[in-house]
Amino acid sequence: MPEEPPATTAAPAAAPAAAPAAVDIPADGVLTIEGRERDQAVAILDRLGSGPAPAVTALSLDPLVLGLEWGPEDEARVLAALRAVGPGLQALSLSPYAINMCMGPAVAEAAVGLCPALQRLSLREAPCAAETLEGLGALAHLEEIALGGIAVSIHAPLPVPPLAALGKCASLRTLELTNTGLGDAELTAIAQGCPGLTDVDLTSSDLLTGAGVAALAGACPGLRRLDLRQCEQVGPEGVRALAGCPSLKELDLQRVRGAA
Repeated sequence: MPEEPPATTAAPAAAPAAAPAAVDIPADGVLTIEGRERDQAVAILDRLGSGPAPAVTALSLDPLVLGLEWGPEDEARVLAALRAVGPGLQALSLSPYAINMCMGPAVAEAAVGLCPALQRLSLREAPCAAETLEGLGALAHLEEIALGGIAVSIHAPLPVPPLAALGKCASLRTLELTNTGLGDAELTAIAQGCPGLTDVDLTSSDLLTGAGVAALAGACPGLRRLDLRQCEQVGPEGVRALAGCPSLKELDLQRVRGAA
């Protein structure tokens, strides 16, 4: 008798794909992705990017939680998350001193282009294209910005960043532009467009002279705090101009010529 073919068993059905991890959004809408394990950070970003987007109003991301082996898939995760929650974001922080080790300029571009309602933005040491910095002028609700160190970005150094666009952000109150290559023309444009500035940090602005500081003092009568450490070119002219700031309470002039 012919042998019967061996019985076949059906292959087990593939397990359904796991649903994106739930994201616990605090009642105030503030989400922090810092100090977590990589797997946790990836799960949160994947959930944000998969939609429907939760009601996130503030996002703080430390790129190093994703590891120094940061790759294109991680950048894609961050971009997808920003596309999903960006329209409702009022505050965005990409952790200082870490970005230029792993992120490309597309992340800063997305931060500026996809988040029109931002009131607070921190992109310290972020690799930024010139077009991204020029796009900052479209953030009509911006009140605080920190861009320290962008001039020394590993990915996209900008010897003279086009920061004058910030002069279009009329609601700006707090400005941090340490070590950005800021010069007199840029500071003058910002001061004239943002007369409500109260807190300004320009540490290590090597190109800044007394003319720029005088323009700031003249255009922003409510200035309360000013940091000019290591702005060696400011000189006596700039120091004298600050005498006309009636609201100035904190002033740092370390290593400013003529400050004594």
